[in-house]
Amino acid sequence: MQRFRWFLVLVSAAVIPVAGARGAEADNAMGTIHVAHINLTKAIPETPQPTGFFGEQDDNLRAVAERIAKAAKDDQVKALYLKVGGMGVGFGQIYEFRESIANFKKSGKKVYADLGDGLSGAYLLACSADEIIVPPAGAVLLTGIRMQVLFLKDLLGKIGVEADFVQVGDYKGAAEPLTRSSMSKAFRKQLTSVLDDYFEQMVGLIAESRGLEVEKVRKLIDEGPFSPEDAKKAGLIDRVTYMSDLRSDLAKEFNAKKVVFKMNYGRRNIEKEFEGIAGLMKLLSSMSGQNKKPEGFSLKPRIALIYATGPIMTGASDQGFGDGTTGSSTLIKAIRAARDDGKVSAIVLRIDSPGGSALASDLIWHELKKSGKPVVASMGNTAASGGYYIALGAEKIYAEPGTLTGSIGVVGGKFALKGLMDKVGLNAEVISRGKNANLFSLETKFSASERTAITGLMESIYERFTSITSESRDIPSKELTEYAEGRVWTGRQAKKIGLVDELGTLNDAIDAAKELAKLSKETKVDVKVFPKPPTALEAILGPIDEGLPRDARIWHGLLAELGIPIDTIDWLRPMVKERILLLPPAILRVW
Repeated sequence: MQRFRWFLVLVSAAVIPVAGARGAEADNAMGTIHVAHINLTKAIPETPQPTGFFGEQDDNLRAVAERIAKAAKDDQVKALYLKVGGMGVGFGQIYEFRESIANFKKSGKKVYADLGDGLSGAYLLACSADEIIVPPAGAVLLTGIRMQVLFLKDLLGKIGVEADFVQVGDYKGAAEPLTRSSMSKAFRKQLTSVLDDYFEQMVGLIAESRGLEVEKVRKLIDEGPFSPEDAKKAGLIDRVTYMSDLRSDLAKEFNAKKVVFKMNYGRRNIEKEFEGIAGLMKLLSSMSGQNKKPEGFSLKPRIALIYATGPIMTGASDQGFGDGTTGSSTLIKAIRAARDDGKVSAIVLRIDSPGGSALASDLIWHELKKSGKPVVASMGNTAASGGYYIALGAEKIYAEPGTLTGSIGVVGGKFALKGLMDKVGLNAEVISRGKNANLFSLETKFSASERTAITGLMESIYERFTSITSESRDIPSKELTEYAEGRVWTGRQAKKIGLVDELGTLNDAIDAAKELAKLSKETKVDVKVFPKPPTALEAILGPIDEGLPRDARIWHGLLAELGIPIDTIDWLRPMVKERILLLPPAILRVW
C-alpha cells in the first residue's frame, strides 16, 4: 500500500511539469486578436451616397479604401478578412481595390479573401489577398471573360417603335442596339480588340498574384469552373474551410486565445449609437439637424474631388434608376464652388461615365478649362465619348488599365412612334412651316432633307470633338483619325496611343494634382467632395426643377426582379431626352 502511495506521488511529480509547461505556453499566448471584416459582395458606387436620417452613409469606392487603410493603422487589428463574391465590380475598380489591399499588406498584416462562389471579377479581386478561402460547398467560377450587347430593335418593332439614328464615325456603334438585331463588322472588330486586351490583363493579374505561368493560367481558365478541392490542387485557392473553422485556425497561427472578427469594420453601428434614452435624444437632435458637425478648421491645402458618374445630360444631376446621371448644371456649380474656394489648390475630376449629351459635355469641358486651377482627370470603369470629352478639360489624364475610354464620335436621332400610336388608336395632326420643321417629330423617321440637316449638324460637332482632342493631346489631326471614328480602347491601349497620360488610381491622380499645385508628394491635404452628398430628404425629393422623382430604390428592386439590367435603363435615358449624343458603342456588359 505504501509502495502504491509512492507511485502516485511519483506519477504526480512527473505530470506537474507537463501541466506547468502547458500553462506557461498559454500564458505566453496572445489574448484576443481582432480581424477586420469588410463585405465586398455588393456593387460599390463611385460617388458618395446620400446621408441617412441618422447621419449614416452607404459606402462608395473611396470610403471602402479608407476603411481598409484604417485597419492597416489599427494596432488591435492583426489581419484583414474580405468577403468577396457576386459583386458588380468593373475592370477599373478591380485596380483600385488591388491598390488598397497592396497598401494594407505593407503594414505586415495578412489578408484573407473568402470567395464563396464569385465569378471571374470577384476572383481577380480575391487574388490580391495572401490567402483565398472557399467553403466546401462553394465553387471557383473562373471561366473566362465575355461581353454582352443587348439588341432592342426587334423588341421595339413588336410595339411599333422604330429607332432612326445617324452616326458620325465608322466605328461609332452607340445606336446599333436600337437600329440593328446583331453587331456590324466594325462594331464586332473593335469590341474584340477590347475583349482581347481585357483577357490579357486578366491572365496577367492571376499569373502574377498566384505565382503561376501565363500559359498555365490560360489552360486553367479553359478548364473552369472548379470545385474547391480542384481549385486548391490547381493553385487557384489556398484553403477549403468555413469561416467558423478559420477562426480556430487563425487562433493557432497567431498563438492567440481568441479571435474576434470585427464585422463591417470601420462603419458606424447605428443601432448601438442610438440605443437608450441618450440615444433617443441624439436621434431627435440628428433629425432636427442640430448635431450636424461644422466643417473643421484646417491649415492643410485642399484638393477638390468632383464626381462625374452615369450618363451626361443637360440640367441637374439625378439619381435615376442606377448610378444616376451627371447633370451639366450640377457639375458646373461644383467646379465654380471649387474655383471660388480659396483653400482649394487643385481639382480632381473622377469620371465613370459612358458619355451622353454633346451640349452638356461641352459645357462641362469649357467650365473646367476656365477654372483657373490645376485639373487632373481620373477615369474609373468607363470614361468614353462624352466622358472622354470632359476629361480633355484636364491638364493631365489618368486611367486604370481596365478603363473603357475613347469612342470619339457622334450619334443622334429619334424614335418614330407612328406604329405604336396606331396600335393604341392615337392620332396626331400637325400644321408646320419650314422644310425641316418635323425634324424631331416623334411620329415619323427622318425625311431625306431632315437626314441631311441632322448629319451636317453632327459632323460639325464631331469636327469640334476631334479638334479639341487633337489640341489637348497634341496629336496631329491625320494621326488622330486612326484612334477616333468612334473606336473604344482600354486604358492600357489608350496610354500607348496617347489618349491618356498615365495609368493609375484615384490616389495617383490626387498626387498628380498636388504636384501641379506645386505641393510636395508628402504634403498632407484635405480631399473635399464637391458638391457635398445630398441628405436623406434631398435624395427622396430630388431636384425640384428637373429630373425624375427619387424613387430609384423601388424601381431598382422592381427592375432587378424582372431581370432587366439597370444600366440598360440609365443608358437609354439620354437617348430619349437629348438630341446629339456622345455615347460609346452600346449597352456593354463585361464578365
